[in-house]
Formats: sequence, structure tokens, C-alpha cells
Amino acid sequence: MGALTATPYRFRARPWDLRMVESCSLHDTVHARLSIQTSQNRVLRCNAIDHDGTNQGWLTDKERFGFEHVHSPDRLTEPLIRGEDGDLAIASWGDALDLVARRLGEVIEQHGGSAVAALGGARGTNEDAYALSKFLRVAVGSDNVDAQMDDGLDPRFLVGVTRRARIADVDRAGAILLWGPDLKEELGTLYLRVRRAAQERGVPLIVVHPRRTGLDDRATWKFDYRPGEGPETLRRLAEGEGDFADARRALDSGSVVALLGRTAYTDDPLLSEAVASFVLGLEGSKVLPLVRRANTFGALDMGLAPGLLPGRLEASSPAASELAAGWGSLPEGVGSDCVRILNGLREESIHALLLVGADPVRDVARGPLAAEALSSAGFVVALDQFLTDSSRLADVVLPVDGFAEKDGTVTNLEGRVQRVNRVVSGPGQTRSDWSVLDDLAGRMGTPLGFGSAEGIAKEIAEVAPAYRGVTWDLLDFEKRDGVVVPHDSAVQPLTYTPGDPGLVARPIPIALHLARVMYDDGVLMRMGPSLRRLAPGAVAHLHPDDALRMRVHDGDPVVLRGAAGDIEMPVRVDPSLRPGVVYVPFNQPGCPVLSSDPRISLQRP
Repeated sequence: MGALTATPYRFRARPWDLRMVESCSLHDTVHARLSIQTSQNRVLRCNAIDHDGTNQGWLTDKERFGFEHVHSPDRLTEPLIRGEDGDLAIASWGDALDLVARRLGEVIEQHGGSAVAALGGARGTNEDAYALSKFLRVAVGSDNVDAQMDDGLDPRFLVGVTRRARIADVDRAGAILLWGPDLKEELGTLYLRVRRAAQERGVPLIVVHPRRTGLDDRATWKFDYRPGEGPETLRRLAEGEGDFADARRALDSGSVVALLGRTAYTDDPLLSEAVASFVLGLEGSKVLPLVRRANTFGALDMGLAPGLLPGRLEASSPAASELAAGWGSLPEGVGSDCVRILNGLREESIHALLLVGADPVRDVARGPLAAEALSSAGFVVALDQFLTDSSRLADVVLPVDGFAEKDGTVTNLEGRVQRVNRVVSGPGQTRSDWSVLDDLAGRMGTPLGFGSAEGIAKEIAEVAPAYRGVTWDLLDFEKRDGVVVPHDSAVQPLTYTPGDPGLVARPIPIALHLARVMYDDGVLMRMGPSLRRLAPGAVAHLHPDDALRMRVHDGDPVVLRGAAGDIEMPVRVDPSLRPGVVYVPFNQPGCPVLSSDPRISLQRP
């Protein structure tokens, strides 16, 4: 009678009334395969599909219930323009796009295309990302673009690393080295896959992380370290020193799969490359770089990073001339990444910014930098589903489609390209990102020639080297489980072999470990009734010795003083930490944005 069905679906439809369409989850970069089930233009539930290449029939609760934002009453449905009174007011699409085209044109005429930048593009499809890449470089003449919010790794490492592993490789690995985020919190279905490999298949698992993780109880060896001391931990592992000796011997067994990423915002991003350099020196080893945000790998493959072009092609490569011949002239030099863009806005060397599904005010762990940059920007336009902390500062806000509302492709962390499908229509006057950018380019006098998302996919298959031949027809009829690019006879121009960056350990008396958790105050979580109450809240985890020294107990307030200023939050005593380490979950309700600088001090209020 419905007692065992989920609340979003219960009593809203009969099973035979449901329309079921395959698609992918976009809550992380695994892209678990799922079935979206709808009735009367509403998404009612998502169920897992048994896809051996990705999720093997598993879904996290976040993936199962994270669709509720689609029908939130807070969705943007009409364009907004900031009026003379300083408030955002409803406008027509024509008026909004004309204003954006005029203001961008003025910036380009007065300061050149390099005075325009874009942040985002990792929340949409590959087709959306390609449209943004082409729009910025052809219609604007700028290379200032970044799909990462200062929370990832070198884009060349992410898209071009040699000997890239596939997710399924963990099932038959000789050993697994996990030195990266807590998979249970950030990449849930990959966590289940690694856990199964260790628990049921007996694969030796080495976990290196500053605090307790969801895989500690299945790890053959677990090594923790204080933030700043990662290079010394790597040296001891590589040399098999002391307690590391047995783990080092396991890494010599062959067929090592290393899952590598930043354990926290406070990690040096070069540490992952140092670990990769060590691992790739082992015979038969493979590396799988880890980042979290939705379609980051697809966005980077479409050129949403300084110096990169679609198809894993460096702008400085001789092969870029072929793309330039089809696109027209390309911007000279390498543009700015996320932090340099924000600093450029604050310093007025960049005068206009496009936010494409990006909320840097909440996502960039640099304290008030993003808010200050957007507040001082000459002109900001946001393409988004909601009014976020960032889009509220924009001069023009354009409503766009989201999950389940558009057709396209996405690329996961192993390079697997899969189809996503439009199941419901977007609310009000929302449009796809690519459609908005194509219309805007036409008004700026440089039409991009996009007629449909499938047409963009065909263009990608023709001009992007690593994606040659990857069409919707191929994915719909021949390769329904997706294909890992480069596919068939396609080639990947960019290959990247990480070297030892020469990092040295940094002793830090009180070190901050600032890391993501599965449930936070991100806008998609906040707009979903089933998930928004699960965020753990702002809390400072302290080792018992530190709590005793400060004479505080669970729930007592403590002040963190660091690069982001003074921030007060309650204490939680956590014996899994090393003394002198403070763990804070990132982006929690009511908590200001902290800094990625691990150096802090503690005091009582």
C-alpha cells in the first residue's frame, strides 16, 4: 500500500503510469547510471541501473533523492535585470540578451577580449561546455575560463595523465592506493566499489588521509598525517620506512591502482602529482585522478581551462591550427584560472564575468575573495537555475535548464562519455546553456552556428581530437554503456606525465583540515526537502588532547582565527584526528567561507 516507497513518489503515481528514461547522476564525477521515472512532467523517483563500468546497480541517497530541486518553487523562470534602484527585476529574454551583448561589446571595444572571463560550466553537458568554450574564444576573444573553483588539480593532469585507470580496474587490482578525498563523503558509488574490492575480493587497500574515512575499517593499512606533512608521509611510503614497510611491499606486487586527489581544500594540489609520479614509477601501475564536481572532466575536455581546447588539445600545440581554421582566430597566450580571474575583477584588469552554473562565493575557499570580486566587478551575468550567493550579485541573471531537462552527453572521471536525456521540460522560460550562448553570440555579431544539442555533438565529434567519432547515434544504439575516450581510432594529443614537484613538509602548530562532506548547504541540496536537513552543520572537530588543553567539551564554542578572519563554531571531540589538527566540514549552513590556508589558531570566545 505504499508503506515501503519513498515519500517523493508515494501516492503520486502508479507504477504503470511512470515514464522511465535512462540517464546519469550528476552529483559527482562517477556518473552513476540511473533510471529517471516521471509522471505528468514531474520527476518522481530515480532508481539505479546495473552498469558494470560505473555503479554496478548502486546509488547513494544523494543520487536517489537529489532530484527534488528540479521542481523547487524557488527555480528561476524568467530573466532578471538589475534596475536603477539596485534590485533585480523580471525582464524579457530579448531585453536581457540585448543588454548583455551591448555591455560585453563595450568591454571588448574598450579593454579587449581578455577583459572578459567565465567561471563554471561543470554542471552542464559536454555540449553546453563546448558552446561556452567556443563562445568565449570566438565571440569574445578570451582564454580566461575555469570550470574548477580552485578546488581541483592541474587540468593537464586531470585530462592527460598517462596510464589512466578505469573504475572497473579496482576489482582486479594487485593493490589499491587511496590518497585523496574520503570516498564515502565525496564519491559515494566509487566508495562502494572500492569497499567491495577490499572486502569481497581481498584486494589489499592502502588508505592515506589526515583523518578517519569511510574505508578505514576495510583498509589493510591506514596512514594518517597532519596537513602540511604529506610530502614526508610520501617519502616514508616510497622508501618503505618503519610502519610503511609492508604497504610498500604490497605496492611492488604489480597492477597497482592509485586513486589520487586532494584530501581537503587545505591540501597542496601538487601533492597528488607527487604521489602520481611515485606510483607511475611502479611496474604495471595506473592512476585515476579524483575531483568531485559533476561534469568537471567533460568541461575540461571541452576546453574550459586556460590553455586547453576541445578534445584534450593544448592551445600551444601545432594541432590547434586545425581547430583554429574551423573556429577562426584563437586568443593569444594562456588566460587566467579561477583565483586569478577573481583577483583580476578586484583589481579591475578584468571588467566582465560570466557565471555558468557557478557559485564562487560559496565554493571558493578563499574567505571573502569571491564576494569582494563580484561586488567590485564592472558587469556580471549569471546563467543559473537559482539565485545563489553569487548570482544575487549579478547584473543580469538568465534562467537555464538543469538535471533531466536537457539532452546531451557527459564525461566521467575515467573518461567515459554517456548520454543524458531530457525527461521533463524546464519551468517557465528556461533555456539550455548552449541555446543562450548561441543567441548571445549572434547578437554580438559572431554567430556560432548551433542549431541543436545533437548538432553540437556532431561538431565535437568532427573537431575535438579525443572525441572523434563519438556521436549520439553511437551512444544511443551501439554503445549504450558509453565509451571511454579516445575511442576507436581517435587520438589524444595531450599526454601528461607528472613529475616530482619537490614539495617539502611544512610543520604547522595548529593545522586546518577543511573538507567536503556528502550533505552540505549547496543550492541543489538546500532546495531538496529530503536532503537539506542532513547537513551536519558547522562544527570544529578537535583531538581530545586539544579539547582538554582548551578546557572545552562537545558543544562548547571555539574561535578559529585564520586567513578568513575569526569564525566561531561549536566543538566536537574527535579522537580520529592527530593532536593539533582541526577538521571542519566545508560549506555548512550558517558558516562563513573559510580559507584553504591550513595555518590557524584556536581560542575560546
